[in-house]
Amino acid sequence: MMEASIDMFDAVCNPTAVYTPILGWDEDLVQDSTNWQTSNLNPKNRINTLTLPSEFRWRLDGIDVDGTRFFAVPLFALKTPPLRIDVYIPSQSEHGLVLREALQSGSAMVWTGIGAQDLALSKHILHALDLWSSEFPDFEKQYNELPFGSRIIIDNMCADIRQMEIYLVPVYDVEQQWYSLKNLQDMWKFPSHDWPEVLDLSELKLQYQHHEAITIVEIPKRHGAQNFIFKSLVRDSKYLYHELKMLLTLDPHPNVISRPLYVVTKKCRFGGKIGICGFVLKYYPHGTLRNELWKSASATIPPISLSDQFCWARDVTQAVIHINNSALGFYPDIKPDNVVLSAENGVLRAVLIDLEQRGGWYSWSPPEVAYIEYLEYIATRSNDYAVAEKHKKLLRSFIQSWKPLTQGDRYHDSEHGFSSAWVSLSRSEREAAQVFMLGKLMWCIFECSSSVNCALGVDMFHEQDTRLRFPTFQSTPAEMQSLIQSCTAGAAEWRGKYRPLVISGTKLFPVKEHGQIELKVGNAHETQLAAKEWWCEEVNDAVAFLEGKVKRLANYDDCGAIFHEVTSSASQRPSLQHVLATIEKVGKPFRSDPT
Repeated sequence: MMEASIDMFDAVCNPTAVYTPILGWDEDLVQDSTNWQTSNLNPKNRINTLTLPSEFRWRLDGIDVDGTRFFAVPLFALKTPPLRIDVYIPSQSEHGLVLREALQSGSAMVWTGIGAQDLALSKHILHALDLWSSEFPDFEKQYNELPFGSRIIIDNMCADIRQMEIYLVPVYDVEQQWYSLKNLQDMWKFPSHDWPEVLDLSELKLQYQHHEAITIVEIPKRHGAQNFIFKSLVRDSKYLYHELKMLLTLDPHPNVISRPLYVVTKKCRFGGKIGICGFVLKYYPHGTLRNELWKSASATIPPISLSDQFCWARDVTQAVIHINNSALGFYPDIKPDNVVLSAENGVLRAVLIDLEQRGGWYSWSPPEVAYIEYLEYIATRSNDYAVAEKHKKLLRSFIQSWKPLTQGDRYHDSEHGFSSAWVSLSRSEREAAQVFMLGKLMWCIFECSSSVNCALGVDMFHEQDTRLRFPTFQSTPAEMQSLIQSCTAGAAEWRGKYRPLVISGTKLFPVKEHGQIELKVGNAHETQLAAKEWWCEEVNDAVAFLEGKVKRLANYDDCGAIFHEVTSSASQRPSLQHVLATIEKVGKPFRSDPT
C-alpha cells in the first residue's frame, strides 16, 4: 500500500520507474505509539480547526493533477482580471506522516475539482493563507501588481499554521515568453482580417479557475454577465500559441470548437511589452463528456440512451475526420476530457476541444506512440546522466532532429506541433493511431465509463471508482464491440496484460488476480516493485520497437518481433471513414435526429 504523493510520479507512474531505486516509504515504517514527538496528543501536532467560517477571505477552485498546485484566490481577486497566481505546497511526503494522515494529504491528487475545497488539506491551506495575508502589509496592492503567472509558495506544512512559511514570489519568465500581436502576425502571415478582435486583460473578470489552462470569466463591458472561457498557460506557452494558430486556420465544423472570439493581451510588468497572454472561447455550460459519463455511471443522472451514445460517437469521428482533412492534419489527444457537450434543439451534441497537439496520456496512446513517449520521458527526466544520454542517442538514431523539450522553450512556428512521437509518423500511421484512441473513446461512451482504467500513469488517480476496465464489455452493442476491438488492435489488454496496481481511496496497491477478483496485497515497497517490473517490460519493448524502426530505415529484413507485432496491429485498424460508416449503419435504428 502506498499513499498518493508526487514522489510516486517517477517511481511508479512514469517509465523512469525502471531506473528509480527502491525508496524508503514512510507508510512502511512501524510507528512508535509512545513517541511524544509524533503523538497526536502532543499539542504541537494538533490542528486547531478545519472549519471554514462564513466570512472567509480565500476560495479554492481546484487542484492540479500533482496535488501540490492549488487554484486558490483571495476574494478581492474575484471580478478582477485573472492574473493566474496559484499556490504551491511541498510534496505530500514532506508533510510528515502524522500531519499527512491528519490532513489526508494524498486526497489532493484524487479530488481535484470544485469539491476539493472540502478536503482537510485544502481547509488547512486556506486557514494558513487567510492568516498570512491578513498580516501581510498592503497584500491586495502587492498581489495585484504581480506579473501574470506569479506564485504563492508555502515552504513547509505544519499543524500550527503560524509556523508555516509562505512567500509571495514574482515570476517574470511567463510574460517574457509572450509574443506581441505584430510578432505573431509577421510569423504566421495571416491577413489582418483573419484575426479576432483584441481585448486587454483588464476587460476580463475572474469567475472561477476551472483548470490549469481554463478560467471562466465575464466580459461585462461587452457581454454583461455572460460566461466565457479564457485559455492561458503559465507553463509551456508554445502549446498556447500553436493552438491559437490551429484555431485560426481550421475551417468551421459543428463538432469542433470554433475559432477564438477574442485574443487577449497584457502589458508586461518588466519591459512594458504588450504580449498575447491567451484567448477567449465559447463557454459550454453542460461540461465535458467525461463528467456526463461519470454522472451516469454513479446514477446521479438517468442512464445515457443508445441514441445519445451513437450521436456522440458519430460527432467525434466526424470532428477527427474534419481535422485530418485540414492543414492541422491530426488530433493526438482523443479522450472524454477533451469533448464538451453542447445543447442543440434539446439534444446534447459532442464538440472536440483542445487543439494543442501535445499528445495524450499513456493509457490512451497506441503502442507505436507510447513507446516513443516512454523513451522521451526517460531522456528528459532521468536524474542519471548516462541513462538520459543513452535514450537521447537512441531517439536521435531514428529522429535526427530530436531534442528535449522544456517548459521554458519559447514558441517557434511549427506545422504540426511539438510532439516528436506523432510528428515522426507518416500520414497513414497517424490515422491508425487516432483510430486506436477513438476506439477507446467509443468503449467509454458505450460502457458509460469516464476513463479506460488501464496502464500506469498520472491519470489513474482521477479515475472513477469502478471495477470496469477496458476492454471488458457489459453494455456495448455486439457490432460496436467488434468495431472497438478492430480499432484498438495492438492494445496490451487484448493479450491479457493489465496494470499491476489499483487505486483504493487515496492509496495505491499491487494486485493479484484471483479468478475475477482483484486482491489488494503488499506494502509501499512491494507497490513500487510491482510498478518497476511492469515498466521494465514496457521500456524493453519500447527500445526493441525503436531499434526495429531504425533497422527498417536501413532496409533490414528482420526488424524484430516487437516491431513486427506493433506495425502489423496498426495496419489492421480500420480507416476513419470505415469507423464513421459503421457507426452510421449500426446506429441508424437509434437515430433521433434526421441529420
